[in-house]
Amino acid sequence: MSDYQDFCESFGGGASDPDFMDKWMEEYLVNEDKVTKTSVGDFLPAGKIVHLIKLLATYPAKPIGIIWNKELSEPLSCAGSNFLKSAEHDDPASWFVRKNFTVRSIKIKGCWYQVVFKSTNPETQLEERERNDYESICLNLNPDWVKNCKYKHYDFSG
Repeated sequence: MSDYQDFCESFGGGASDPDFMDKWMEEYLVNEDKVTKTSVGDFLPAGKIVHLIKLLATYPAKPIGIIWNKELSEPLSCAGSNFLKSAEHDDPASWFVRKNFTVRSIKIKGCWYQVVFKSTNPETQLEERERNDYESICLNLNPDWVKNCKYKHYDFSG
């Protein structure tokens, strides 16, 4: 038996199948054009400043708590989380989207959060006037949530 024949059989094909190698390459080789590269925001490093917005679990989602200008004490993986891009006024991320922030939706210990940031920490930080503007459109905010949340290991307290 040849090495090629062994190879084909180990993947459920045969050396006599003229399309086997094309099928194998399509399934097992990485096509650089199809690969989604890790983008900015898939992994946020320790020291990155973000805004964390806790959302109601019901639809439509509404902000119920905010941690402003939070410096991450450890890296935060956002891989697999959604990019929120809607600028529609009824979308909870729209205020940030209209101001060119990156908004990621992430589920941590059964609760949904928006992680909001820009490319640099100074760009991310918001002044009190801007924070008050955002809070004025959020009807369900619970000020006690921020007092009770834990920052370590992403347990933002459900």
